[in-house]
Amino acid sequence: MKYFKLILILCLFFIFSCSSQKKQKPLVGISFHLETEKTSNFDRSFVFTLKNNGKTQFFERSAIITKKGIIAFAPFPGENNDYGGIFQLSPQYAKRLKAISTANIGKEILLKLNGKNIDSVIIDKPSKAPYIAIWKNLSLKDIQLLKKTFPNLKSLNHK
Repeated sequence: MKYFKLILILCLFFIFSCSSQKKQKPLVGISFHLETEKTSNFDRSFVFTLKNNGKTQFFERSAIITKKGIIAFAPFPGENNDYGGIFQLSPQYAKRLKAISTANIGKEILLKLNGKNIDSVIIDKPSKAPYIAIWKNLSLKDIQLLKKTFPNLKSLNHK
């Protein structure tokens, strides 16, 4: 009887541990950061040098959009054998993006993915839609990771 209980407990433990492993999503650190001035406090900003023209820019350390604000993702082919992506934001983060983009026309927003600076986009007008796009510098590995982390934007919007 003792062995039966022990075997039953071990079987249940094995079943629960296997089922919890299947539900885990890949670990993705994703955030969007607003450009700031060079004279800002260095504790609150970090430096990013653009690959294209070597221009050095400063971005706030605190993110304006984080993983919890992204509800869907869709990739698209980029310019130089790389990829871009469009991220759909939750209503709360879409309002935040609208307010930030209204107050910061002409500044840039930088995407950081797993600690790597990907690309920045210029705020040319206030955002009216719950989307933000990154046009280049996502690798195939980045795309695969993002696809595992977020629902597909197309399937989410066509239910």
